[in-house]
Amino acid sequence: MLCIDLMTQLRNDRYPMRGKGYNGQLMMVDDGEARFIERVDSTNGKRNMRVFEGRYINISLKDDGSYQPNFKHVRIDASMLESYVQGVTQELKEAFTSLLGK
Repeated sequence: MLCIDLMTQLRNDRYPMRGKGYNGQLMMVDDGEARFIERVDSTNGKRNMRVFEGRYINISLKDDGSYQPNFKHVRIDASMLESYVQGVTQELKEAFTSLLGK
């Protein structure tokens, strides 16, 4: 198609910015007419900063200054349970000792 009328529905910009990429859906409405609707990210483009990354856990710093520990996905069985618990405990101690400066 050499020439189309493109209607845009953008979330933050009034007009498309030169050189800026947009994620969304392009639909052909009629012959020579198309509509682009920008997709809204589930995180709204903002993520909590990760301040610790370990083997078993990650810790993020939230906007209010609190820390959010997150467990990583693992497969464990009864024979690994004790070493897993010790590993998580050690990483929590290590992370918070480092983050709190003690």
